[in-house]
Amino acid sequence: MNMRFSVSDWQFSRWLLLLTTILLMGACVPSTPPPALTSSSGRPTETPTAAGRDTQAPTIAPATPTKAASVTPTSDLALSIATPSLAPLSGRFVFEHGGNLSIVNASCVQRAGTCERESVRLTNVPDGFEVAGSWDLTASPDGNKIAFVYRKYDTTTTLETGDIYVLDIAECVAIEGGCPPERFVRLTTDPGKDSSPAWSLEGDKIIFTRQDLGPYSYGRHLLYEMKPDGSQQQLLMSEARQHDLGPHQVSWSPDGTRLVMSAYGDTRLPVIFVLRLSDFQLQQITHLPSEPDEGQHSRPRWSPRGDKIVFEGDQFFDFGGYLINPDGTGLTRLPLDNGPTRFAWSPDASKFIYAGSCKPNGTCLFLANADGSEPQQLTQHWAPTATLWLP
Repeated sequence: MNMRFSVSDWQFSRWLLLLTTILLMGACVPSTPPPALTSSSGRPTETPTAAGRDTQAPTIAPATPTKAASVTPTSDLALSIATPSLAPLSGRFVFEHGGNLSIVNASCVQRAGTCERESVRLTNVPDGFEVAGSWDLTASPDGNKIAFVYRKYDTTTTLETGDIYVLDIAECVAIEGGCPPERFVRLTTDPGKDSSPAWSLEGDKIIFTRQDLGPYSYGRHLLYEMKPDGSQQQLLMSEARQHDLGPHQVSWSPDGTRLVMSAYGDTRLPVIFVLRLSDFQLQQITHLPSEPDEGQHSRPRWSPRGDKIVFEGDQFFDFGGYLINPDGTGLTRLPLDNGPTRFAWSPDASKFIYAGSCKPNGTCLFLANADGSEPQQLTQHWAPTATLWLP
């Protein structure tokens, strides 16, 4: 075969081979990034990015092991009682449980489940005795002392006996475990049952009831008064005027001119009366039907503002809390459905504490607004039978 191979063809093939070699070598050499662009000032200029996004790959820090958060063990109480969404409360709660008195700052309601744990014992009485009972607490106007009933049950007669005593709060708080009975100051020594002390707003006297346990007395209650040191004990009004009244569970009006009490009314059932001290005029402000012959209105507490009285009602085993005006008008049932009892007003009358039924332990301490709204459970393990709210 006759082939013709010109110089131009050979030169073209040579250049093609050289170009191919160069391209192959270039693929094996790593590329070098272009030098950064600089401005006229010598500073690097920003390289535009697509759609304004940062094209630099995000830096992911290596994961470092973290210590698990420390969890402080809590009691069932803290887990079961929600922290109320309330403004800070002032003052101190005093309540009786298990036969003794305890005190705690009212601010405990801001910390879920702490009212029991933060409380301090005020009294330390032996078995077989109790302090306060169901309605036997009152405080001096300055909130420094408490008058109460210290009693025991006479197992031979099944009759309650008791006398009125006073303790100094600061002194009893300073004693670990609370004041023993020998630190109490005894005010009454009657062989009957003295109860329901109510310290006047002036601080100059204590009203109380005395139940004569004699064989012909039929256990009637009579109103007495005395000085805060126990002296000058005397009937508040004549025995004849009190004979059929049976007054007990007494509370002062804020102006010191009247008393509210539970006493036997027109149907011989305990209802609420107001007694004007200037002339001992009585006014029955609540009523119960005569048939069936059961029920009672009891444990009245006069509001520090003077405009309302709170009390307990029990009719046909329907237990409830009520508000009423001092003149007997405006009777209102509180929206509390847990058998509220033992009400104690806050010093500003905006709220009250009370005992009410709860699970699993029967009775607990609660807090609510003065109209009964927004009830909050404060305790779970204690069943208070008497309450006070001190300044």
